[in-house]
Amino acid sequence: TRVPEASTGTGTEALRATNRGLELVTTDDPRPIVVDAEAWQVDLRLAARPRIAIVGGGHCGRALSHTMRRLRYHVSVLDTRPDAALFANNADAHRRIVLDDYEQAGARIPQPETTALVIMTTDFPSDVRALAGALPYPFPFIGVMGSLAKLNHIRAELRRAGFTDDDLSRLRAPVGLPIGSHTPEEIAISIAAQFIQEAGASS
Repeated sequence: TRVPEASTGTGTEALRATNRGLELVTTDDPRPIVVDAEAWQVDLRLAARPRIAIVGGGHCGRALSHTMRRLRYHVSVLDTRPDAALFANNADAHRRIVLDDYEQAGARIPQPETTALVIMTTDFPSDVRALAGALPYPFPFIGVMGSLAKLNHIRAELRRAGFTDDDLSRLRAPVGLPIGSHTPEEIAISIAAQFIQEAGASS
């Protein structure tokens, strides 16, 4: 059984007024007013939310999606295990994307140029495949969870796959501020703190 992709859309959030009432929507339609013979709608565009895509829907991905949603991020979670309970029941994700292979992750994430990417799958080969699929895309932030030894192995595998040092310099690894985090919730806080710190530095 495949979990359907849960989504509030991939475009801009808007407050939509129609002849049926008001609702909060996410729309790619550039027209603010639409009128036809039977109905009308007016969209009031809202400020765009920051976006994060989390590759890996396990305990750490679940905790991070919970934290980032409360920081008003639009949260996408991607996994290859449609029946995994933590992924399938993740109510904090605006969008759940089921992959056949983690290498598809980069291609399946809308708006990569404005989306931060954090990779936290269950194993080393999956992290490598997710990174290989993501590095060709213009994500402004690519974070990877893991020990320094694991991250050195990941970089070596990516070099063998043809990625350059310039490509690998885009990786933020290990992701998160060094606060001595161990539990999924602590890891989520360390990553959120890194986002807050960098947003403050750039403002």
